[in-house]
Amino acid sequence: MVEHRPYLYAFMRAQGIERDTADDLVSIVVERYARRSTEVPVERVRSYLRAMAKNAIIDHQRSHHRETLVAEAQELELALEAERPADHVVADSFAAQELMLKISSLSPKTQKVIKLLYFDELSVPEVARALGMTPESVWTFRSRAVRRLRELYGQASAREAQAAATTSQGAS
Repeated sequence: MVEHRPYLYAFMRAQGIERDTADDLVSIVVERYARRSTEVPVERVRSYLRAMAKNAIIDHQRSHHRETLVAEAQELELALEAERPADHVVADSFAAQELMLKISSLSPKTQKVIKLLYFDELSVPEVARALGMTPESVWTFRSRAVRRLRELYGQASAREAQAAATTSQGAS
C-alpha cells in the first residue's frame, strides 16, 4: 500500500486540496483500503483508490461546509441575543403561560427542539446529538417553530416586514 501513497497525494493535490488536508485524506483512504482489502481483494487498485479518494474529498467538503454553516448560525444567534434589550424578556406570568400554550400547539419534536434550545440553553450541536438529528435539521425545526409562533402572535418577521414595505413603496 505504501507504493500508492504518492499517487493518492498527487491526486488530492491535483484536486486543489491543501497539503495538510491531503495528508489527512490520504491516511483516511489508506486506512479504509486496508480494512476493505482484507475482506475481498481488489483487482484494479488504482481505480479503486481514486474512487475512495474522491469520496474522501466529498466527505471532507461536506463536513467542512456543515461546520461553517453551524458556526455562522451560532455567531448570528449570539449577535441577535446580545442586541436584545432586557425589557423584551417575557417577565409577565400571563405572557409566559400564553407562550407555553402556543409552544404546546407545535409538533412534539419541534417542542423538544425549542425546549432544549431556549429553556435548557443547549447549543445547536448539543440539541442535534441529544435528539439524533443533524444541526441543519435542528435549525430547520427552530426556524419553522419561530415562524409558526410569529403567526400565532400575528407578528411579521423582519424579512416579511421589509418585503411588505418594499411592496407598498412600489405601489405608490
